[in-house]
Amino acid sequence: MSIACLDDPARLVVQVPAFEPVMSEDRFALGLGAEPVTLVADPYEQELQTGVRGEGPVPENFAALLDEAAEVRALYGAQQAGPHPAPQSALKERLVDACFDAGG
Repeated sequence: MSIACLDDPARLVVQVPAFEPVMSEDRFALGLGAEPVTLVADPYEQELQTGVRGEGPVPENFAALLDEAAEVRALYGAQQAGPHPAPQSALKERLVDACFDAGG
């Protein structure tokens, strides 16, 4: 599972190579501890990629959610990746900086 913030437009992106696209499913969630961040997957766009990618706006409280999270997971339909231990604090800081640099 990879988590990134991209710009143009600014957005939070989560990629899970192990997920299989489900044509009737567009709900994708990033679980940061007990808090879900709602993202959207486009299963029709996924055909050219490995796995499934969820995208959405960066939540206003993203830094706090990430800082407090002891674990992360991704949910898409009936598929789940994780829980995985949350990244080390230095990596969390880099991700938050990337989100703010992207306009999140």
